[in-house]
Amino acid sequence: MGAWDGRRGWIYHLGVTPDRHRKGVATALIRELEVRMKKAGIPKVNALIFPWNDASVSFFNSAGYKVEDMKEAQKWLS
Repeated sequence: MGAWDGRRGWIYHLGVTPDRHRKGVATALIRELEVRMKKAGIPKVNALIFPWNDASVSFFNSAGYKVEDMKEAQKWLS
């Protein structure tokens, strides 16, 4: 799931069923998202990755993303 927040593009969720892992599905999904964002004039895309998800960190590194150590703040309103 990708979106634009008015400033930059975001990949919030990327899910591929286990039987499709390592078959290029995730790469195809993010490349399509990048193409659409570029066409919309969005200059940068970020991806949210849980720090414990080594497979996602490795995947995004291999896809040309620079993985940064960042923190997020959360607050449940309900």
